[in-house]
Amino acid sequence: MSGKLERRMGWIEASLRYAGLFGIAEKKAYMHAFSLTSGMVSRDQSAFWQNLPDRGPGEAVHWQAGKLFIGENAYEDGKWPAFLPESPLYDVVPLRSWLRDTLSSRFEACQIGSRRDPLPEIMRGILEGVQKKKALDIGYFSRQNGHTRRIISPHTIIDVANRLHVRGFDHSKGRFADFVLSRILDCVPMRENEARYIGIDGDALWGRVDQVILKARARIDPVAARLDYGLDDSGVRIERVRSALLPYVVDIADESFENPVTIARLDATDTTR
Repeated sequence: MSGKLERRMGWIEASLRYAGLFGIAEKKAYMHAFSLTSGMVSRDQSAFWQNLPDRGPGEAVHWQAGKLFIGENAYEDGKWPAFLPESPLYDVVPLRSWLRDTLSSRFEACQIGSRRDPLPEIMRGILEGVQKKKALDIGYFSRQNGHTRRIISPHTIIDVANRLHVRGFDHSKGRFADFVLSRILDCVPMRENEARYIGIDGDALWGRVDQVILKARARIDPVAARLDYGLDDSGVRIERVRSALLPYVVDIADESFENPVTIARLDATDTTR
C-alpha cells in the first residue's frame, strides 16, 4: 500500500473511531481534504472495508446505504459486519486535524500566544539541510548569548513546548542541540568541503528513550486529572519520550524553558500599548 493511500485509510479509520461513521458529511470532507473524485472515495471505502478483520474482538463495523458505521444493523444489504480492532490499523489522523477537515468553520482553534512561524526562505534552507543532509550556516538569537553565528548539521524538526525546533549537531560547540526556528535569523546551506555533515547516528540522546510519569498535582481534583490526562486508578500515567526532549516535558525550574511572554485581558483604559 502506498504512503498516500495509507494516509487516506488513516483518515477513514479516524472517522469511524471519532464519529462512529463514514457517511455523507465525512465523505465530503474526505474528498476535499485529499482532492479526490466521488469515484475515488468509493474505491477507498471499498479498500478500507476489505482490509477490516472479519471477526472480533473489536467494534462491529457495518456497510449499509453506502456508508460505514459502528452500531446495530439489520444486514438489509446482505453485508455481514467487519470489525474495528482496539489497536489502530493505520496511522490514524489526529483528532484536531480530523475535526478541522470535517467541521471546517464549526471548529475553532484558539492559538493566542503561539510563536510565529519562521520566514519561508529560512524554512526552505532548514528543510534542505534536513532532507539533503547538508550543514548550514545560520544566524541565531540565543536568549542567553544574544546574536550568534552557528554551523549546524540539522537532522529533525521538533514540535514541542509550543514551539518548533530543529535539532542537529552544533559544530561550534561540538555537541547536538536544539534551535528554535522562530529565532533563526538567516540560513545558508554549505558545501561539503566547507563543513562535513554530522548526522543523527551520533546523537546519543536522540536515540535513547526514557520514561516519564504523569501525576495529578496535590491541589487538583484527582478525578478531573484522570479524565483529562487518562491517568490510571492509582492516579498516574507512564509515557516514553526521547531523552533529548526530556527538558521540555518534565517540570524543571529552568528559566530557559519559561514562556517569555505573559497573556492578560486588555483593559480598554490601558495606555501602555
